[in-house]
Amino acid sequence: MRGYRTSAVALKGELPPHAIREVDETYRRERERVIRCGLAVDALERAWRS
Repeated sequence: MRGYRTSAVALKGELPPHAIREVDETYRRERERVIRCGLAVDALERAWRS
């Protein structure tokens, strides 16, 4: 999630501070969702191989 680490720097001067915080929060939420989806896919693949 490189975007999360660099978003505040990349957006500084382009967006107001509260909008940058919203972008950061969205990255955090989506990161968790992507991780959960990946774990679910891994579990399904393991089940299909059994």
